[in-house]
Amino acid sequence: MTPSSMHARISAFLWRWVLAYFLLYLLLFPLWMLGDLVLPWVHVHEEPWLALVAWLGDRIGLAAVPRIDSDAGDQAYYYVSALARLALAGVLATLWPLVTRTSEPSLRAMDRGRAYAAVYLGLEMLTYGWYKLIPTQMPAIGPERAILPLGDTSPTLLLWSLMGASPAYQSATGLIEVVAGVLLFWRRTRPAGALLTVVVMTNVVLLNYCYDVPVKLHATHLLLLALLLAGPELTRLLAALWGHAVPARTTDPFPIASRAWRRAAWWTRLALVVGMSTHHFVVCLGLMRSTGELAPIGPLHGVYRVIAFTGDGHADMPDERRWLRVALNQEGLATIQTADGAGTLYLLTIDDEAHTLSFAHPGVLAVVLDYQHTGDDTLRLTGTVDGARIVADLQRRPHAAPLTTHGTHWIHDYLPFR
Repeated sequence: MTPSSMHARISAFLWRWVLAYFLLYLLLFPLWMLGDLVLPWVHVHEEPWLALVAWLGDRIGLAAVPRIDSDAGDQAYYYVSALARLALAGVLATLWPLVTRTSEPSLRAMDRGRAYAAVYLGLEMLTYGWYKLIPTQMPAIGPERAILPLGDTSPTLLLWSLMGASPAYQSATGLIEVVAGVLLFWRRTRPAGALLTVVVMTNVVLLNYCYDVPVKLHATHLLLLALLLAGPELTRLLAALWGHAVPARTTDPFPIASRAWRRAAWWTRLALVVGMSTHHFVVCLGLMRSTGELAPIGPLHGVYRVIAFTGDGHADMPDERRWLRVALNQEGLATIQTADGAGTLYLLTIDDEAHTLSFAHPGVLAVVLDYQHTGDDTLRLTGTVDGARIVADLQRRPHAAPLTTHGTHWIHDYLPFR
């Protein structure tokens, strides 16, 4: 076997492996859109896969069980799933020539695979785009982040605050993602959509890795899909930039389709784009009205100064335990800043009927405190924290953080340190 033939065989096998992997990755995605109509069927077929992933996780020392209480996309389960999918794709790539009698996919088969992947990628870009275009993915900075010290902020929360501090910038990035998603749905505009998606997702992947956003695996898959779609166009684009003549691509993934079928497919794609965009618009607008910028301010929302704090009846407590300020956000977040300057961010649950506030970290038992209004802008919190019975008197104060009120200035005589 000559080196050139060996190289061709290896290249063909790698292409089969890549295509088989993404075929497995995208196999059931149309069913996700049907929601409750097919969930029982999906769950029945999901059990063997969960068992396989759990078995593989045991072999490599990882607890590969999905957490139902978390939306993080970088759980051990998803990494082991990717490993299992990669191994299964290798088996399919090996068996491919035995079934198809060809060593590599035809150009038409590649185009059909790209057409299928483009629909999935387009839907993903529409989803992420609309949640930024109507700024709900990264909410505006609330009282809990306004008093949280910068050094006590996680890289992910820092990125969310950066985007939330400027709804206009967030909307602009969302608009680009929506445009990229729409372009991916039609064959003539797909190359432009794929190239734009490569640019957008490269930035997203860099942000996810550099700011430790727990969606690295999913974002990486989206970028790789965009590169697969844009691959043929990248070489043509480079040739055009160098001044070479570039002929039009004439490959048609569905050459035998009738005119009526093509027209129906065109209108179906349009209906899908309009329907999904309308759905996301309604959902995002609802979020803005219920918990976002358009929501009415709740009675407990705001920043409070702790005017009296006792633990087990003693006012003299170490600085790391004595509260200094408390911020309550009706969206479900809170910050408690202690006298040593440290701030801790909590998930907040407000029960207006029971008059309780629940402060929790993911995976940690919540601390539940009773609250009562002692005045127009004063609260008293009572309960047990770290084994000590505490009583905290809070007074709400107007708080206009420079980060949320600075705005944009055309003229700067000095660097805007504040």
